Formats: sequence, structure tokens, C-alpha cells
Amino acid sequence: MTHRLHIWWGAAILALTTAGLCAQQRISTEEKPRVAVLLFDAARVNDKQVFDRAGVEAFAEAATQKVVNAFVAMKRFIVVERAAIDKILQEQNFQMGDLTDPNTAANFGRLLGTEYVVQGRILNMTTTKKEKKYRTSVEMNVRIIDVSTGEIKASRDLKGQSEPKKELSARIAYAALDDMEGKIKAGLRGIFPLEGKLIKVIDAESKKDKEKTLVLISCGKEIGVAVGDNFHVYEEESIEMDGKTYQRQVSIGKLKVKRVELDGLFSLAEIVEGGKKIKAALQDGTELKVASAE
Repeated sequence: MTHRLHIWWGAAILALTTAGLCAQQRISTEEKPRVAVLLFDAARVNDKQVFDRAGVEAFAEAATQKVVNAFVAMKRFIVVERAAIDKILQEQNFQMGDLTDPNTAANFGRLLGTEYVVQGRILNMTTTKKEKKYRTSVEMNVRIIDVSTGEIKASRDLKGQSEPKKELSARIAYAALDDMEGKIKAGLRGIFPLEGKLIKVIDAESKKDKEKTLVLISCGKEIGVAVGDNFHVYEEESIEMDGKTYQRQVSIGKLKVKRVELDGLFSLAEIVEGGKKIKAALQDGTELKVASAE
């Protein structure tokens, strides 16, 4: 079963108009999982297109950094520095090629003291010309290995494409990589979803918002929530099967974040789907939960 990073709830009762609600605790450094992002494999990149060999290596570094930045932006991980990774590689006489095996990568992660090891490979880079303009497409794969089990937790194929440019240069390859940035962040959010609670409906604060239904959710900027992020709303039901009890998640709607609160713990979100079901559930006292969506 896919592991999820749960948002833990504090015991302190907040002074909210809805009594009995608990807010997520601030995540301490000790609670954050450690992740090592290995240098991307760029062996498949043709150095005759827009790069020389040194340019290919620099491009691999840039692709790796995009993933590092995405993890940092989530604010829920400690990303191991490259120097620490290189040190263990040298001390243990590891080659990057050795780490393509998930079990070997997991062993390497244990030496680093991480929960996850991230590997990346640039699968393809193609440059085309149309109407005297060049365009580059870059495809890459990112996979995440769970160090505790040695299993591949998730694998994502991503593609980025540059806008047409008049000049054939390395800049169009980097533009394609920039195009992939949002997809990397969305992919990681799908693998490590944010989870919280839908607390209550908020009265509109302006004439502009009167036609919208806004709700307060217990996911804030402190764990990487940003304006425009999407969330599923769901309720849980217990199902008995084969003598065991299972929790089934029933999706009833969708939200889009309109504002993140200054406290870092909460956000205001607009109901974009399932408004009637959400309101009815809240009126009935049903506990509603939210999970980030890609």
C-alpha cells in the first residue's frame, strides 16, 4: 500500500467558531523524512544536438536540481546535500551505475540515513525544425525508492517542450526542462500527497467572492501549500470484509486554494466541485478530509 505522509494533529484546541477542532502541529526537523536525489543519468542524450559532452553533464546537473528544488518547495523533507552523497560514494567505492538496482540504492540510502532515494534518467532529447524555428523536447523518468523495503515506491515519466526559437542552442533544451518544472512538482505531490481536514465554510469577505463558497482547510504554507493548489474532499466509511475492517475513502468534491493564511497552518479554498454534498455533510456533522491532487 502506498505510504502517505500524514499531517499530525495537535492537542491544543484553537479558538475557532467551530469548537473541538485540532490544528496540525508544526513539523519539526526531526519529523521530516530525509531524501537523497542522485545525479541524473544522461547517457542517452545525444551530444551532437545542442551540447558537447560537458554540456550534457551540466544539463544532467540542472535536471537533478529541478527535482531537488521540488522537494525543498514541499517543505516536508530534508534533502541530503550533494557533498554528503559524493562522500559516501567515494568511501564505499560506489559507482552511479551500481545504484540502478533498487536494493543497492536502498543500501546506499541506509548509509546516508535517508528514508528515500530518488533516481532520474533523461530518456530522450529531440530537436525539430519547422518554419525556420527550432523546438526541443526532453523526456525523463523519475523513480523513488523506499529505503526501508528496497522497493520502487513510485515512477513517473515526464516530458517538457520548449517554445519555438530561431536559434539552435542549448537554451532551447533548458527551456524544455523549465517547462517540465511544474510537472515535477505535481508528480511529487501525487506521490506524497498532503492530507488534512475541511474545517468549516467561511463567509465571503468581498462582493467578488459572494458567488463562491469558500472553506477553511488545515493545510498551509508551512507544508508547501500555495495558491492554485487542488485538493480532493472525501469522507471515510468502514467496511467489514473477511473479518477485517477497512477504511474506504469516498470522494465528494474538489477544492482550489485561493489564499494561504499567515499562520502557515491553514488555507482558504474555493469549492469547485461537489458543493451541495460538501455542505450537506458539514451540516450533518460528518468529518471531511482533504488530500492534495495532481
